[in-house]
Amino acid sequence: ISMHTNMDATGLDEVAREILQIKKYSCIEENEKYPGMGIGIGTIGKFVNENKEEVDITLREAVIRTKTGFMTNVVKVYGDLDNVIKKPAVCTGSGKSMIENCIKSGCDLLITGDITYHDALDATERGLSIIDAGHYATEVIFIDLVAAFFKMNVPDVEVIPSKQKDVGEFV
Repeated sequence: ISMHTNMDATGLDEVAREILQIKKYSCIEENEKYPGMGIGIGTIGKFVNENKEEVDITLREAVIRTKTGFMTNVVKVYGDLDNVIKKPAVCTGSGKSMIENCIKSGCDLLITGDITYHDALDATERGLSIIDAGHYATEVIFIDLVAAFFKMNVPDVEVIPSKQKDVGEFV
């Protein structure tokens, strides 16, 4: 079963949003088949604290949330770590195509899994900071999501989640 892209558009960003403690206001790119329903790729919102109160945090604090949430030791950051983040967006996998919509929506941070240097440079020059957490780190959460779905809906079937590891590593 391959549901990767379908999950990008219908649920994986929701899991990422919860991991990062972002309250959702809208999608980065709404699915045209479901106008006004908040279904699409990416999430735009506001960071919340442990009491679910909306808060502004620094880019440095967003980096810590990202590393902790996606269980990764290394992220690539484009932007001033002391900038205050008021309107974050998250897009698992490659977020390159989401940059323009994020800027038009007034976002000041895009957390994604794959960005090119020049796209990130252009985005930061236009006021959008970027956290690149790595494609693997932002999408490995898919495995647990699908496993839980099958365990809940098909309890008589044994579910064996993938044990794949990231194909690249920083040394």
